Amino acid sequence: MSRISLNQVAVYTDLANDCGVFNGSGDYQYEIYKQMQKKNQNEWSHFDAFSNILWLSYMLDKTITALRYSNAHSKQHKKYMSKLKVLNLEILGFDSVNDFALNLPQTSSQ
Repeated sequence: MSRISLNQVAVYTDLANDCGVFNGSGDYQYEIYKQMQKKNQNEWSHFDAFSNILWLSYMLDKTITALRYSNAHSKQHKKYMSKLKVLNLEILGFDSVNDFALNLPQTSSQ
């Protein structure tokens, strides 16, 4: 359901009439779609840089909550999971991935 511009033409899936995506529950991805819909006012043809931030938040959330790690009790694992949790709280404050990358929070780079 991604979007791409090719030869000045937007190729995308128009989610405006796909109620299933917005009425779903049980996974954070449905909240992502609802937030995207609110941000882009249900107009799916134009690019909105914030949608990439939303998907990074989704991937961070899954990395923190859904993946199983073999050394989850190690000091190093706990240290970096803590950093990911802070990053996940901060990422939604950025307007774009470019903004995020240029202003990477100090907690994630230490």
